[in-house]
Amino acid sequence: MAKTKKGLSKSLVNIVLTVFSLVKFIPHLVSLIEEETCLAGRSLISLLILYVIAGALLTCTWLGILALCFFYLTSLQLSSMMSLFILIVFNLLLMMIVLLIMLRKKNNLLFAKTRNLIRKV
Repeated sequence: MAKTKKGLSKSLVNIVLTVFSLVKFIPHLVSLIEEETCLAGRSLISLLILYVIAGALLTCTWLGILALCFFYLTSLQLSSMMSLFILIVFNLLLMMIVLLIMLRKKNNLLFAKTRNLIRKV
């Protein structure tokens, strides 16, 4: 009987210490989550601004490449209108390819396999 009292009191002390540790730990965990959430928000805003800047720079680069292609085509004795037409067709072709890729990737966002599984059930 003495062993069980000793074991019971030891277990009770361990439970009390665990609860006390949890009570001390939870506020620290909450404050850590708050700090990391603020940091994630600031990082997300910074990333969005950097993506806009990168998009602008990429657009400028693409316009420069198109201008170089235009001058190259005109140096081959093509008319200005024909050079512009070739560049516009090239841009439209690239845009169609990008749109097709986007449509394929969009299907991944619809959880098709999961919806089919739910329909079967």
